[in-house]
Amino acid sequence: MNFKIINILIIMMLISIISGCISSSDDESYHELYYEIHIEYAGNGEVYLPIPYDYPNEGDLEPSYESKIISDLKLTKGNGHFKLINTEKGIALKLNFTDEVTLTAKKRFTDINELDYNDYFFDGLSLKNNETSGYYYFYSDQDDVKINSFICYFDRVGSRDSHMAEWKITNKTLQKGWNSLEIN
Repeated sequence: MNFKIINILIIMMLISIISGCISSSDDESYHELYYEIHIEYAGNGEVYLPIPYDYPNEGDLEPSYESKIISDLKLTKGNGHFKLINTEKGIALKLNFTDEVTLTAKKRFTDINELDYNDYFFDGLSLKNNETSGYYYFYSDQDDVKINSFICYFDRVGSRDSHMAEWKITNKTLQKGWNSLEIN
C-alpha cells in the first residue's frame, strides 16, 4: 500500500516538473534592438550621427562592424535621405533633411539562435570621443539644429532576468561643425 502511494507521489512530481519545463519554455523572452532620431530645423540641413556598433572586447576603441539595424532604418516623418559615410571621426549616418524629420528602426528576436541575430546585435555607438568618456561626436552643417531625441537601445527580456543598454539624448542643439555631446 505504501509502495503505491510513493509511486503516485513520484509520478505527480514528474508531471509537475515536466509541465514546469514546458511552461517556462513558453515564456515571452525576447531581444529588441531600437534606433530612432528626431531632428528639427527651419530649413535644409545635413547632420552626421553615431550609429549602433559592436565592440567585441571590453575597452576596444575601434568597433568591429555596424549593426544591421541601420538597414531597417525608415523615414517615418518629414523629408530627407540618409546613407552611411566615412568621416574623420569614424563611420556616421549622414542625414540630409528639410525642417523636421524622424528616422526609426526596430528589430525583435524571440530566439538569439535566429540566423541573423548576430548581424543586428550592438553594444555601443560609432563616433565615440575617446578623450572624454560618455561623449560622442555629432556634426551639423548649420547652427541651431535641434536634436529632439536620439535613442538607441538593446533590450533583452527573459523569464529569469533582463538587461538593457541604452544611449539617449533629448533636446540638444547642434552648432555648425563637430559637436561632442554626452549621451546618457
